[in-house]
Amino acid sequence: MRYHKQIDTLRFFAAFAVVVSHWLFYIPWIDFLKLGFIGVDLFFVISGFLISFQLLKLRDSTQNNKASRIKAIFSFLCRRSLRIFPLYYFVLILATIFNPEGLREAFVFNFTYTSNFYFIQEQKWNSIFSHFWSLSVEEHFYLVWPFI
Repeated sequence: MRYHKQIDTLRFFAAFAVVVSHWLFYIPWIDFLKLGFIGVDLFFVISGFLISFQLLKLRDSTQNNKASRIKAIFSFLCRRSLRIFPLYYFVLILATIFNPEGLREAFVFNFTYTSNFYFIQEQKWNSIFSHFWSLSVEEHFYLVWPFI
């Protein structure tokens, strides 16, 4: 896949916005600017662009080579899984062993990448692993977008 160096700048601003919103949440104008929301939205836009770009290239290659689209989508999903799953599940299992507050009761949701639904159900962020919701949304995108 082609490297887009400009995206690194966007990633920096997205990460910076999220970090500032977490560290300086008590400053009224920081809270007013909603930097955390802007940063997370920017991460989702970047991810959507990169994944869509990759899927369009994959579609073109299947049309030219008459390869199976299902096999291509399966290959895409396997590559995404191998990139994210090993570290994610390592952290999840290790953290569950040490039992941080709020993790065990949400283990099934975290394990199945549905923690975003868990936090909707609970109506609160009750864990140091609350940020897993964004990974859940990303995985839902990976599962649905290739077929669209």
